Amino acid sequence: MIKNLRLINFRSHADTTVGLQPITVLVGPVGAGKSNLLKSLVMIQNSVHYTLVEIFPPGLSEFHLVRSRWAGVTDPIGFEIELDSLDGFPDHSAKYKLIIADSPEGLFISEETLEKKIADQAWEWVYRREMRGRTTLGEFGEVLPRDPSLLHKVWHKAPDLNITAAGVRFALSVARNLSKIGYFHLEVSELKKRGTGQSVERIGYYGGRLPDFIGWTKSREEGAPVYQAILSEMKEVLPELESIIVTRAGTDQQALAMSFQNHRGYIAAPDLSDGTMLTLGMLCIAHSPVKPAVLCLEEPEGGLHPRRMRWVFDRLMQLAYPPADQQAVQVILTTHSPYLVDLFSEMPESIVVAEQQSGRSKATPLPKLREKLHIKGNSTGIGHEWAIGLYEGL
Repeated sequence: MIKNLRLINFRSHADTTVGLQPITVLVGPVGAGKSNLLKSLVMIQNSVHYTLVEIFPPGLSEFHLVRSRWAGVTDPIGFEIELDSLDGFPDHSAKYKLIIADSPEGLFISEETLEKKIADQAWEWVYRREMRGRTTLGEFGEVLPRDPSLLHKVWHKAPDLNITAAGVRFALSVARNLSKIGYFHLEVSELKKRGTGQSVERIGYYGGRLPDFIGWTKSREEGAPVYQAILSEMKEVLPELESIIVTRAGTDQQALAMSFQNHRGYIAAPDLSDGTMLTLGMLCIAHSPVKPAVLCLEEPEGGLHPRRMRWVFDRLMQLAYPPADQQAVQVILTTHSPYLVDLFSEMPESIVVAEQQSGRSKATPLPKLREKLHIKGNSTGIGHEWAIGLYEGL
C-alpha cells in the first residue's frame, strides 16, 4: 500500500506531500490538482516499464509540459513514494525517490534512491544513485545518468544484475508493487464503442473494449461467476434488466446490448443511458480478475443520481476492505460530489482537500483543516461544508 506521496515540480504541484489511506478521496475545485496527484502515480509506474526516451519522446516537449510552469528552465521534476506490505516482504516498508532533470544533451536521472526498513527500525539504503558519470552500484551493475531507472533495470532483468542478491530482490518487489497501479477515467463514448472481437480480462482505462470483457465473462468457465456478479449488481440499479448481450458486429467486431423484461428485442449500447454504461463500467472494474493493487479512479459519480452515491461508496469500500480471503485494493478517487463526500464523514482521515494558491496546488488532510477551524468530532455534513467553501483558503 502507498503510505505517502511527494511531488516536486510536477504539473501544478511545486512541492506537495500527501498521506494516503486504504481509501482516499480527493476533493477540490476544478484545476486544484487532484488529477495531477493520480497522474504522478502513472508517471512513477511508467518509469518502471519504460525508458526516459519512451516516456518523453524527443521533439515533443512533453517533459516541459509536465514540469511546473513556475519551475526554472533547469529545475528537475521529482517523486518520492513510501510503501508497505510489499509482495514477498510483508513486514518491510520501502521509500523510493526519483529525480529527472533536463540538459542540452537530453533527459537524465540526477537522483534515484531506494531505502527499506522493518517495523520501527531505522531506514537502510538499498541503493543510492547520485551522479552524472558512469558508476557501478554493486549488485545493480553499471549505471549511466541517461539510463532508465534502476527499477526499470530490475523489472527487465538486465544481464549485469546479480538477480539473487537481497537488494535486487527487494527492488524487484518494489517494482512489482508500482507496476500494479491502475488509472481509470471512464468515458461514455469509450464504453459504448464496439470491441475488437478478442476476449480480454479487463476493460481499458477509459472504458474501451467493454464488449470484449463481457464476451470473456460469457464465453469462459472462469468468467461465469464474474458475469453473474455483474448482472446481479446491475439489477440492483435496473430491476427489469434480464441480460447483458454481446452481439457480432461485422466480421471482426462485437457490440454490447441489454434486454429488459416486458421489452421487445434489446437495446444497443449507443441507446442506453450514460448512467447505465458508467455503472456497468464501474462493476467491470470492481469484478475484473485482473485488479490493480492501487486503483486510481476519476469522478466515479459521473452520470449517476445522487441517491446512487451510497451504491458507489459501498463498492469502493468492498475493494479497500474485502473479506479475509480476498486481496485488498487501495482506492484513490477524485470527486466533485458533496453527496459522496458525506459518506466519508466517519472517516475524515480519508479526505484530502486540494486547492490552488497563487497558481500552485496544495493538498491538505481534512482533519488538519478542521483543527484550524477548531471543529471537534465528526460531522454528518462534511460534503456540504466543503461545497460551501468552509475549508477554502486555509
